[in-house]
Amino acid sequence: MPPDQLDFLNKLAKHKSDFFDGRLVIINFRDSIRQKLVDANTAQRLLSRCVSHLNLQASLSAEDRKDIALVFQEVCKGLDTDVEPPFVRSCHQQSQANDGDEWSTIVGYTTFADALVDHTKLSAASAAPVEKNFTKLTKRKIQRALKDVLLNRAWVDSALPVVGAHLARPIRGTNCWISSRAFDTGLVTAPEDTGDIAWQTRRSTGLPADNLADRWALRFRFSAKAARQSINNQVARPTFADNGSEWFRVREYSTNDSHYASLGWGHTQNILHQPSLPRVGRPERVAPPLAIDRLVKLEIDVLGPDEHGLSASKGTELKLQDFLDLQLAGQTVDEALNDLNHLLS
Repeated sequence: MPPDQLDFLNKLAKHKSDFFDGRLVIINFRDSIRQKLVDANTAQRLLSRCVSHLNLQASLSAEDRKDIALVFQEVCKGLDTDVEPPFVRSCHQQSQANDGDEWSTIVGYTTFADALVDHTKLSAASAAPVEKNFTKLTKRKIQRALKDVLLNRAWVDSALPVVGAHLARPIRGTNCWISSRAFDTGLVTAPEDTGDIAWQTRRSTGLPADNLADRWALRFRFSAKAARQSINNQVARPTFADNGSEWFRVREYSTNDSHYASLGWGHTQNILHQPSLPRVGRPERVAPPLAIDRLVKLEIDVLGPDEHGLSASKGTELKLQDFLDLQLAGQTVDEALNDLNHLLS
């Protein structure tokens, strides 16, 4: 590997900020190459662009300069250039058509209230079209807001030059993370005494509730066939280049993981720290943003409130350091870097 690319990876491995841990990126990078999800030539092109984009920052003013995490994320999304393609959805394994009848994705309430809804098109007579006082949210208010939005055809994102609302913002390099019920096994469940579907769903998909509003979420369910057709079958197993959350992993722990992988699906991390529960969460893939008006058999479930999100019971969740240790499987980050260097040399 060229010295400047190795230097970039060393710096990336040492970077940690909110929602970004360079050590986990390195591990997922290595595992993506090991499992032949991304070929070495593609990885080296990405690193070459990362080095160029990072070098560019030195010529910018301090307020315009981007840190190494943002440099990496922008290159993955293709925001560093107008002429080269992005690296998201670059997994070259063939996606299987056997997806089941239904796909789904989860949208936090804040995204629904702030991005998906054109408030100017809502009925003035509506008592609470979109409740934005998050301390007063109830399931009934959210259901009324959904009904009003759908009736008034207010699914547009007025902040973007794109007609119609999308699941995931319809800009370059953005992914919609989807799941499927085709592989449900009944293994991924929350403790029986909680009865909290929002908590179950968030933990099995590796999505902690970080603020009061996001104790509520919307699960969009729709026809897999129609969604596939609307995006010309552009679905892929996620890799290190898809900018997943800090809980994203490529490494396979279980037979369920391997089964998902054999069908071209990735897998979320179940972050419930319960010995009786499997580490595997839900199957997942990445797709381009999905136009809501092209979704067939659309159903929207209101999930919440997540009563555990802001309480001491968060102690039942897997800690990020434990997750890192699981990923390393006895290695150090330096050893993972050496593996990656060898794979790309």
